[in-house]
Amino acid sequence: MLPASIIKSGLRHQNRSVWFLVFTAIAVIGILLGLRCFVDYRREVRLLEERLTAQARVVDENLNASLATIILTLENIRQELNNNSSHHAAQLNTYLKMQDDLIPGIRTLLITDIRGRCMYSNRDTLIGQDFSSRDYFTTPLDASDRSLTFISRPFKTEVVALFETGV
Repeated sequence: MLPASIIKSGLRHQNRSVWFLVFTAIAVIGILLGLRCFVDYRREVRLLEERLTAQARVVDENLNASLATIILTLENIRQELNNNSSHHAAQLNTYLKMQDDLIPGIRTLLITDIRGRCMYSNRDTLIGQDFSSRDYFTTPLDASDRSLTFISRPFKTEVVALFETGV
């Protein structure tokens, strides 16, 4: 029979080998799980980027179409003002209301005089108000190239209590 000290030494060595294998297996599983989490994270980021890119493309296309429509509407309003200088205010306001109904997303159309007072609008409550201190009035007035179309930063309206952008 083997002495007890040799048996204990063999068991200790065998226990160390088992524990080493257990810790190695845990480390390998941990590394594999970490790698899997990283790969899943990268895939989710890529999918999110693709979705956001597609949404940005749709928003860009819609915004470009809306801006093109707005520019054409502004040209039509300018022609209407130039061709019929004897227009009555009521007829021009009705024309602006019709234009407003044709373009989705447009709530307010107004025409100011050189001093910033609203002369014509699709909203009767705006006629006569002074807009000379607003950025959407002063920026184009100060510009050297009057043929450009200006887009203001969003502002909170007093009439409808919404955020809007002036073009």
